[in-house]
Amino acid sequence: MNIVCEISIDIKRVQLIYFAQQEVSILAEPKTSIKPHNLIMEDRKNLQITGISDVGNFDDSVVVLFTEVGELSIKGKKLHINNLNLERGEIHLDGEIDSLSYSENQQTSAGFFSKIFK
Repeated sequence: MNIVCEISIDIKRVQLIYFAQQEVSILAEPKTSIKPHNLIMEDRKNLQITGISDVGNFDDSVVVLFTEVGELSIKGKKLHINNLNLERGEIHLDGEIDSLSYSENQQTSAGFFSKIFK
């Protein structure tokens, strides 16, 4: 069985399609890198957070996170980071959570994990 295929390329047509695709992508809404920010806390012991961009610092009494909506400080006792995924912007904490507070983003240098995974 022989299959014969004839291909012809019209450069002007290819360029027109290319320019049309460019215009469509220009007219489309720009993609934003803002990650949705959500908090789910269970019994002041487990905390799941999305929309984080970096971890500022942490120990067993305070965790400082940078989010799209501001710096988030989590204070408590025996705080422990169970899961951290900066690519997806997610973190899971457990411990005795006493307070959550937001302030304006004051990240002047790279955060702790950004320095390590450079």
